[in-house]
Amino acid sequence: MVACRENPEVSHYYSKGYELVFKLIKQIIEKMENSRKDIYICGELANDTKWTSKLINVGISCLSAPPYCIPAIKEKIRSF
Repeated sequence: MVACRENPEVSHYYSKGYELVFKLIKQIIEKMENSRKDIYICGELANDTKWTSKLINVGISCLSAPPYCIPAIKEKIRSF
């Protein structure tokens, strides 16, 4: 998943890596199903509303984002 977004020779690996991350997140959620623990997502993935619905669909219910991102994330969640 590590790839420099600014380097045209490897930047195409960057976006493809997200599918691997979502598979891993889903596996973690499945393993944690009976633990009654919340799984939080933070950072760039949580802040970007293009991933919000996908995160919720794999079972994430807690996103950690800076205050300026929260209104857009709430709007996205309310839209589905």
